[in-house]
Amino acid sequence: MEDKIISILHDMHPETDFSKSYTNLVSDAILDSFDVVQIISELESSFSISISALDILPENFDSVESICNLVKKYIK
Repeated sequence: MEDKIISILHDMHPETDFSKSYTNLVSDAILDSFDVVQIISELESSFSISISALDILPENFDSVESICNLVKKYIK
């Protein structure tokens, strides 16, 4: 799962090495709101999930780990 998420992020920002443990992706403006919308779409498509609007919070997209945790929440 982590590899797929890193791949999604890398496709959006190839200049950033997301395999390093970046935190604060949103708060440090590495990802903007348009990126988050695109990430949600890619996650929903890749993992056959539907992310609730209640979970669209900056802290859920601030690191690869937090994105993984969000996806795990929806995979049953």
